[in-house]
Amino acid sequence: MIKGLNYTIEPINNETFRIKCQIKRNGEPYRKQETFSGTRNKAIRRAEEIVRDLMDEAERIETSGHPSSLTLLKTFGEGVQFYKENDKKWFSNKCHLDRVEREFKDTPIDQVQEACKSFLKLLEDTFTSRGDVYSPHTLNRYIERVCRVVNFCKEEKQIPPNTQCSIKKYPVEPRDIDISEEDITALFASIREHRPYLLPIAEFAVKVPSRLGELLKLEKGSVSPNDETVRIKAKNSKNRKGVTKPIPPNLHGYFSNEIPDNIKSAFFRVDRNGDTVPLKRFTKAWRYCVEMSGIGKDIRFHDLRHYSSTRMVNSGIPERQIMDIAGWKTPMLSTYFHKDSIEASKNAVRLMKEGKL
Repeated sequence: MIKGLNYTIEPINNETFRIKCQIKRNGEPYRKQETFSGTRNKAIRRAEEIVRDLMDEAERIETSGHPSSLTLLKTFGEGVQFYKENDKKWFSNKCHLDRVEREFKDTPIDQVQEACKSFLKLLEDTFTSRGDVYSPHTLNRYIERVCRVVNFCKEEKQIPPNTQCSIKKYPVEPRDIDISEEDITALFASIREHRPYLLPIAEFAVKVPSRLGELLKLEKGSVSPNDETVRIKAKNSKNRKGVTKPIPPNLHGYFSNEIPDNIKSAFFRVDRNGDTVPLKRFTKAWRYCVEMSGIGKDIRFHDLRHYSSTRMVNSGIPERQIMDIAGWKTPMLSTYFHKDSIEASKNAVRLMKEGKL
C-alpha cells in the first residue's frame, strides 16, 4: 500500500491500483476513489491530481453551494464500496447487501431505484435455493439495503441531492406464534429420538437467548466451564460486539467432557462416515423434528431465542441483564419476546382469582 498526505493507493495486481483520496475543508469531508491501470509512479501522479481536483471542488461548493460531477459516485457498486468504508453499521444484513451489490454493481446509481423494482418483480416469480418463494421479509431486506446505500451516499454529498431511492415495501403479516412448555417438551422428545446431535445446541438456545449463527461459530476455546460462561466473539455477533452468555447447568458436563479433541467447534455431529465434524446449518433436520413432534406449529430455531427471553422476563430478570445476555444494543425486548405469552396469561388469571387484579 502506498500512502500520501491525502491519499492511499492499494495494488490490485501488478498494473492495477485502487486510489482513495480524501480532504477536509471546514470540517466537511470530500472523497473520491477510482480504479487506475498503469505503473506505480503514474498511479501516484493520478492520486495527486485527484487531490488537487478535490480541493478545487471543495472551493467550488463553498462558493456555489452545489457539487459538480467531479466527486460524485457513478455506479451503485462504487456506492456500496463507499458505504462499507464509511458506515460502521454496514455489516447488518451482509448477505442481502452482497447480493444487491452483485446485481446492480455496474448500474448507474441514479437508475438503481428502477433497476431494483425490476429485480423485485423477477424474484416474485422465482424460488429460493430451497425451493421456497421469496418472503416479503426477504424482499424488504433488499429494498432496505439499496435505499440505505443511496441515502448514505447522498448524506455524504457523494451523489446529487436530488437522487431518488424510495421503494414501497411489501406488506408483512406479523408472525403470530406462541410456544407453550408442552410444545417444547414434545419438540425436544422428537429431537432426542430423530436428531439427537441437535440436543446440546437446542438446550442451550431454549435457556439462553442466542442467535443460531453465533452458536455455530462458537469454539471450544471460548468456553469457560469453571466460570460457567461462553464468550461470543465480536466478529461472530450480529452487532459486531462481543457478549458473554451463561452455561445452563444441564450443559456443564457437555462443555466440560463431551466435546471431542479433534474439532474446534463447540457443537458437533458425527457424519455418515463416522467422522466428527463441526455442526453446520441444519434447517432440514430441524423441520423434520418439528414435523415429527406433532405440535402443528411452524416453530423455527430462532423462536427459541424469543422463548428463552420470555422465560427470563417471567422469572423477574431485569430487562437490562437480558439485553446484555441476548446481545441487544437497544431496548428491543418488547419486540422479541412473546407478547402473548401463555405464562403471562396464566399469571394474570391467578392474580384475578386471588383478587389482586
